[in-house]
Amino acid sequence: MRKTPSIKIQKHMRAHIARMNYTTLQASAIVIQSGLRALAARNEYRYRRRTKASTKIQVNTSLEKISNTNIDHDM
Repeated sequence: MRKTPSIKIQKHMRAHIARMNYTTLQASAIVIQSGLRALAARNEYRYRRRTKASTKIQVNTSLEKISNTNIDHDM
């Protein structure tokens, strides 16, 4: 059975539209994923920066306590 030219055109047009929709959807997904990755990276950076700062504070506090106890023992 031979397909009429109008059916062939419709078939190709539907396939073209489906490909275009898929390409648009894929591009949108990539934009969303890259945005989420950037957000996660910023959050990770903030967490590491805060953790580093709190670790430095804790080390300095510990060193001050140690030096204070050493001074007390020396007297």
